[in-house]
Order: sequence, then structure tokens, then C-alpha cells
Amino acid sequence: MYAARDFPTLEHGAAYVLGFDLAALLGADEAINSAAASLVCVTGVDQALAADHRAWFVGSTETVGSIVSQLCFFNDPIGVLAGNTYTLQISASTNTGRVLSPWARINIEEAHSAVIAPTGDAPLAAMSIILPIQELKFVLPIASGYAIQDFPTANQGLNEAASEALFYGIDFSAALSPGDRIVRAQVAISMGDPHTYFRGAPVINGPIVTQLVVWPSSPSLIGNVYVLGYSALTIFNEAPSGWSRVNIGAVA
Repeated sequence: MYAARDFPTLEHGAAYVLGFDLAALLGADEAINSAAASLVCVTGVDQALAADHRAWFVGSTETVGSIVSQLCFFNDPIGVLAGNTYTLQISASTNTGRVLSPWARINIEEAHSAVIAPTGDAPLAAMSIILPIQELKFVLPIASGYAIQDFPTANQGLNEAASEALFYGIDFSAALSPGDRIVRAQVAISMGDPHTYFRGAPVINGPIVTQLVVWPSSPSLIGNVYVLGYSALTIFNEAPSGWSRVNIGAVA
């Protein structure tokens, strides 16, 4: 799952503690049991990383409460990494059996300071950058028919263990009369078997109907466009409905 924001641009030759705060994704009694980090060069050339996938990592991935972090040192005195773009992903397993896999991009720029190699534990000079991960829930307001806007593009993840799980919802406030409320709701998808993508039944929260959708990492869905259709039944026997599109993209 994309973290919805990227890390600040980093200088080559500097040490950084990079990580994610998963508090918004963890349940009330859910805790992280283990975690690992992975780094992928998506733009540019990095021969060292191609030879060793932990080339820029120092030590192991650390977990403190809901925060998972990794010390990274882009040991590049001559600046060959400047201009490269990477994705840093954390794979965190919880005590409920879930695997949370947030990722964000890292852009490397030319350094303007001396390169000092870290030794032992994370150096005091290492900058800590922890990205907060928000609950991935998108709700569109609607009166009827098309919601006028589409849901954000969904990614399929970086590897076979990663899948994108998102809550998609429609807010029917504009379609409900005063005193009316939704008592039942259904959600449909335009392609494929709903059981493949949907997890659980639609959730009704006042005028909002949401559905948890999981986009699996395989087979490839990149380029597909899906329509999510929502229909509801109210105590006044009204049946508001609405729909919007989801585009499936890839890590860029």
C-alpha cells in the first residue's frame, strides 16, 4: 500500500532512519510481531543494490510500538546515486496474521556536506523521518448516478506478498430526506467475481456505505478500470444508488 506521501529528498552520503508509523492501521489489540525492509531502485542505476539488496541498510529493521524503521546509509562519496529514485517498503506481520506493507519513494540529490560512514548503532547524526500511515479510506459524496469524481488510483504492491487493501465508500447524505436513514446496502464490481476482491459485507455508517476491497498482487490488473456500484435501501423505502471508477496502476 502506498503511504500517500513520499520521503523528503535525501542527500547521498548521509545516514537516515526511515520508517512508517502504522498506528492508524492496527486494531485495538493488534501488535507487530516482526518486520523487514526492502529497497528497490525504480529510476536510475544502482549496481551496488543490484548486487546486494541490503547494500544501503545498516543493521536490522527495528520495531518500537507501531513504528517500523530502518537505518539507511547511501554511502556514495562520488555522487553516482544522485538523481536516482527508490521505493522503501516495510513488511510488518501482526499477531492477527495480517501483513502490512506500506511503501514510499525516496529521491536522492547531490550532497552538500561531508560523507561520514556510520559505525555500530544508528549514529547520532542520522536524521529520523517517520511517515504517518493513515487509514486508507476514500469516501465520495454523491446525490445519484456518477459521483463526478473517481477514486484514487490503486497500486498492486511491490511483490507477491503485497496487496492493496482499501475502503471505498459513497456518502449518500445529499440523496436522503430529513429523518431518512439507510438500513441495507449492496456493492457491485463491474469485472470479475466480487468474492475475489471484496472482504466482508458493506459497512453502513449513517449516510455512508463503505466496502473493503483488496487488489491482489497477482495476476496483473495494471491498466484495468473497475466500476464500483453502490445501492441502498432506506426506512422511507427509497433506493439511492451511485457509482465511481477505480484505475489500477503500478509503482512508479
